[in-house]
Amino acid sequence: MKPLAWRSTGAETPNDSAPRMSLYDFMKSRMDDVIYTRPIQDDNGSAYAVYAADGTFLDLFDTLGEVIIAAHDQDMVVETVH
Repeated sequence: MKPLAWRSTGAETPNDSAPRMSLYDFMKSRMDDVIYTRPIQDDNGSAYAVYAADGTFLDLFDTLGEVIIAAHDQDMVVETVH
């Protein structure tokens, strides 16, 4: 994806000749790069459920460490969000 070109007028407004992407298209283009996890209680005690950005269930892990290792194996970076 090309970055937006900016005018040199001092104001930060997109150049009209630059390609435009809607917010929806931008969000959709990044969906494969984002996962999230939630602690849950299952029959064996606590676990971590992992979901895609659109809410699709992906996998279940026993520890947060396993989630981090799996994310790194997929070239993803784990970030804490509050």
